[in-house]
Amino acid sequence: MRKFVSIAAIALAQPCSGVLAADHSAIQDDQLIVEIAAIGVSEQQAIKIFSACTLSGYGESTADARGKLEATKAKLRQSSTGKITFAFSADPRISETPEYTYAAEAAADAVAAAVEAVEGAVKAAGDDAEVEERYRYSQQVEFSGRNAAAFLKARKTAEENGCDENYRLQRSPNTEIADGEGAKAAAMKDAIAKAWKKADLYADSLNMRVVRMRRVSEVGAIREFLGADADILLAEMQRDMSRRRGQSDSELGKVRVTHSITVDFIFGPK
Repeated sequence: MRKFVSIAAIALAQPCSGVLAADHSAIQDDQLIVEIAAIGVSEQQAIKIFSACTLSGYGESTADARGKLEATKAKLRQSSTGKITFAFSADPRISETPEYTYAAEAAADAVAAAVEAVEGAVKAAGDDAEVEERYRYSQQVEFSGRNAAAFLKARKTAEENGCDENYRLQRSPNTEIADGEGAKAAAMKDAIAKAWKKADLYADSLNMRVVRMRRVSEVGAIREFLGADADILLAEMQRDMSRRRGQSDSELGKVRVTHSITVDFIFGPK
């Protein structure tokens, strides 16, 4: 009778329909099919680290608001160097209706600096008294650096000029590497090597030997669910988890590529 043993090398790994290679030759009665899952890892230094934010200019008229936005953009352009870049979206967005700031809101913003003065301002002006009418001109800005230090400097410059960074990107900025395909290939080779190593360990513990590899497939339950953008989404999830584990700013430039597989090995008697 043919026997089958399933050994999960990772907790959430599930077999997938994406079979990469298979050997359909017969299995002997004294052999076992052992399924092992493994994750290969490859690291590269990023050649670009980037994030995005919203830059706004405020004024008493639309022209005034746009002028202030352009002035701030000019300051950012002057900060660009060979390692730091600021790129702006094609079309600025204008707030067609004016925004109103009330005395109570203005006072609340200044509480930390002058509590007594603020309380007097609120009492004098009243909660509903309008103190300012202004328009807003906004534009998306991508800021980037060619290494972690340059990126952090670009981020600081953007923040100092009032750029409001998206919270998700603030936690996990995007990265680019020079050889994405090479990194994937290296991760695949690492996964195969780890699978073989585990197979040898399991076989030894069972007082058996590895006869051959029978089938290789990608762990695709999650990938199938995520669809065509699986690699991008999984990379973002990985960056989020790294940040939560306490990844330092100096590690921002390290890009980690992973590849998951399941391998069926044939074990036989020694």
